[in-house]
Amino acid sequence: MDLTSVAAWGDRTTPFQLDGQAPVERRPPDNRLWDYAGQELGFYGYLRTAHARILRRIGLGLLDLSDRRWREDYDARQHPQEVADEAIADEAADMGCEL
Repeated sequence: MDLTSVAAWGDRTTPFQLDGQAPVERRPPDNRLWDYAGQELGFYGYLRTAHARILRRIGLGLLDLSDRRWREDYDARQHPQEVADEAIADEAADMGCEL
């Protein structure tokens, strides 16, 4: 799997950023992810990056999937695109499907 490297993980006031891409700033009215992230800009960008990958791959959003410990993944510096793929595979397994 070819992943774009993380340029900055961000923090409460600094945005998450992938190499060669603009920092992921808050986009109102994206309040569900913003609230889920506890209004922390870095974690919010991480979630938006994972959300975009999930949306592209299966047409559902991150919050449409089963609960996952996204914050633990972020704190462990697990790549959001890789974690998104794991979340999709977990969801498929829960439904008895194999990817």
